[in-house]
Amino acid sequence: MKQEVGVRRYSLGELRDEKPSKFSSAALAFKRTHKDVLEKLSERELDSTVFDGSRIAVPDETIDAAQKISEESQHKFLTTWLPKAMEQNIIVISTDDKRLHENTDFNKMEGKLYSYRDEVFKVESDHPDINQKTVSHIRSVVATNRVTHAVVKETVSGVSRVLWIGSVAGIAVEIFQKTAGMKPLVYAIASTTDNLAAISAEGMKLFRQGYSIKEAVKSMITPAAILAVAAGASFLVDNEFKEGKNTLAGLTYGTESAICIVPPLVAGAVSIRPEYEKLVKEGKVSDPVMEKLLNKDKLTISEKAQKWIVGSQRAIGNDLAYPHHAGIYIGATVGVILSAIAANISTGEGRCLMQNPLALVPLGVADSTGGAIASTFIDQIYERKLQKNLRKIEKS
Repeated sequence: MKQEVGVRRYSLGELRDEKPSKFSSAALAFKRTHKDVLEKLSERELDSTVFDGSRIAVPDETIDAAQKISEESQHKFLTTWLPKAMEQNIIVISTDDKRLHENTDFNKMEGKLYSYRDEVFKVESDHPDINQKTVSHIRSVVATNRVTHAVVKETVSGVSRVLWIGSVAGIAVEIFQKTAGMKPLVYAIASTTDNLAAISAEGMKLFRQGYSIKEAVKSMITPAAILAVAAGASFLVDNEFKEGKNTLAGLTYGTESAICIVPPLVAGAVSIRPEYEKLVKEGKVSDPVMEKLLNKDKLTISEKAQKWIVGSQRAIGNDLAYPHHAGIYIGATVGVILSAIAANISTGEGRCLMQNPLALVPLGVADSTGGAIASTFIDQIYERKLQKNLRKIEKS
């Protein structure tokens, strides 16, 4: 997204008459919600000033405030509290938080967030048909999006580079295949190249979220073990082809390649889920289902499973604020499906498309490539999210 210098100032008359391309998503949302009003305003009212700072980069001090509140009060969660803070000026910070972090001025941190939000978008008009509640709603939605975007972008700085390295490294496998041939070892190398990058990227993200190195490493132990088992399973691919089990061979290879999705899923279940339960216990998140389970003295096996599943879902849902995760999931799904299809496309002489090195490489790195693409286009993704959320205001 292009960043402008300073706050844009223009009149309601300009907003009504100028081309849409001149204005930000926030200004256009106001224009659409007040379309009929703008057409009826007098010349005096059309001179009212609009202050639009929605395209200015989020100040470092605002990013720092959001990160500090997340780490020291909200158990490293961001999406559970930020929207409510921007909409209602409410952040639940306990006395224990203040005691444990006595050097942190939480009131000052909150003030930095609210100060940024209040400068995002303003319309100075006392005309009764200018709905200031709508203006306030637009402002809070934009501020939430911009702060989340800024925090996420800083947290995953370098992740796209790591994922791209993992994807591009797969090209080297093609050279190896031309000299070694399509042997069992080749399938293992081809399908695990990018997964190592994915594990590194996830550990990097957790560390920058505020988790200790020990906590980040603990979350990555399980993915690393699964990766080793999956790499072993990939040795079966060659034998499955020899036995004529092409679909199974394609699924085996595609699934092993898709092990890239395991790091964020495991992190959600192992590191982030327990933190979500703490948020609910402390009354910082309203979750009736989880509250009911946490308040029971004794849980049945099914209730324990439900608590684990619900907590993991909430944790992973919060983690999807990081676009590269969604990209990895989508890429992995596409890779599995295409591997099964390619394994059944004959290229003659008893061989299939998946046994062609040129086809094997992209199939093996589909997941990490999806994550790399998503993290590369994070600005555009968040801009589309903002436009979608602003459209909801217009319909309400």
